[in-house]
Amino acid sequence: MENALCKSSSQVERTNANVRKLEVEIVVLRKEMEVARLRAAESATSSQEVSRRERKTQMKFQSWEKQKSSFQEELMAEKHKLAQFQ
Repeated sequence: MENALCKSSSQVERTNANVRKLEVEIVVLRKEMEVARLRAAESATSSQEVSRRERKTQMKFQSWEKQKSSFQEELMAEKHKLAQFQ
């Protein structure tokens, strides 16, 4: 009887030790998950910023292309005028 009680007590102690170990692991995993969430949020914010800058740059490029086309047309018109005077 005493031997069975001792065995049961040992099992309870091992189980409690395992529970404490698992609780520590859970705390560590929760901290890691929080860090991962923060990094994901930072990545999302960074990605949005990059997309915004890309759209802005694309709009500038399109504007420059229009301006370039306009300048080329103006240059051709001036060349045509010059050719008429010669």
